[in-house]
Amino acid sequence: MEHPSPWAVWFQAVRPRTLPAAVAPVLVGTALAGHDGRADFGAAGLCLLFALLIQIGTNLANDYYDFIKGADTAAR
Repeated sequence: MEHPSPWAVWFQAVRPRTLPAAVAPVLVGTALAGHDGRADFGAAGLCLLFALLIQIGTNLANDYYDFIKGADTAAR
């Protein structure tokens, strides 16, 4: 069996399917601000960036600690 590339492993560890959980609150907040005529798209973009980075960091930390505790194996 062929091993995945390092990029594929990192991409899988990021868990892209969970990223909408970071995007949704930023979109809702921006939409509500836009409804009031107070949307700041620069701030929204910055919030979106940091929300995604927090979600990715959380996913990586979760994988690390699950492996340390034995909940995940090296195959994960």
